[in-house]
Amino acid sequence: MELNTFHVFLQQLSLPLVRRDQYITLVGEFESFCQEMGASPAGWTARAFITELTRTGRDSHENLLALAHYGRFLNNNEIYVAAFELLDGAEVMGNLSQKLAAEVGLVRRDAIFASVPLPTPGTSGAEKAARMQAVIDRMERTLDPEVCHRVLGDGLRDLKDEWYLDERRKYQECGGIDAYLVRKKQDLIAELEHIQAGGGLYFSQPVTPEMLDFVRCTPEIGGGVRQGNILYVVKIPYQAHEYVTAGDDLQKRYAYCHCPWVRESLRPGSNLPKVSSTFCQCSLGFVKKPWEVVFDRPLEAEVVESVLEGDMWCKIAVHLPEEVLRGGAPGG
Repeated sequence: MELNTFHVFLQQLSLPLVRRDQYITLVGEFESFCQEMGASPAGWTARAFITELTRTGRDSHENLLALAHYGRFLNNNEIYVAAFELLDGAEVMGNLSQKLAAEVGLVRRDAIFASVPLPTPGTSGAEKAARMQAVIDRMERTLDPEVCHRVLGDGLRDLKDEWYLDERRKYQECGGIDAYLVRKKQDLIAELEHIQAGGGLYFSQPVTPEMLDFVRCTPEIGGGVRQGNILYVVKIPYQAHEYVTAGDDLQKRYAYCHCPWVRESLRPGSNLPKVSSTFCQCSLGFVKKPWEVVFDRPLEAEVVESVLEGDMWCKIAVHLPEEVLRGGAPGG
């Protein structure tokens, strides 16, 4: 590794010196690990290294983040994705534990989580799905559906309002919901075209012509489709190229699912029990969060289609404020 060059790369990210040194040390260990295996740094060696970090209790958020940055530094998407897929949503089960304690108390929370330890960042997707299935099953058996919805329905991700303030500005500039939906779609297409031209990734997936055509031709993706005061929203499939080209419905559902706590229970041929679709209520919070910032108020939403229920994608219905339909400007 060109230590000085990687150090400069990290410095450009405005990371403090102690963090840069930590990352360089970790990446040095990774390169030594690759040399011992007689291989170059790659996606499969990164996954093997993460497995070793996990076995030895060193699979911290920062160590995985170091690998993700190293993948970016090398322009190696496979290394980046190996780390990113584990970092994405890693906070969910810890947040679920905390929300359950606040909602039903420590005793009932501990009973639901009995023998289900909180995963560490390097825990595999299959193990995450197995633990989540056990927890959600116990929630369904011991809690009222309304309680489950309260715990899950506002989402379990750490999402900050400031991430979406630019969307509020765009909405106000558009002067109405329908114009804003058109702009959101246009912005997404422009972003994907830019990523495609540079050979980068949209989160963890490449932008292929098939993926781009699918997004262009699917009105629910990007802005959403408004029917009266209901906005129907569908996310881009997690691996859109595989989704579009899948040979059967099982492969299609697996390619669609974004959730690292569910996805491996959908893998064709998996012997894992499928995570209950009750957990899809967590997606409500993720999908409606930008809209709550745009309109500066809590919103109601519901899951109307889910791959865990056998549908071909997950569709969320977001209930819009009445002012939007009257031409008002919530959040102004």
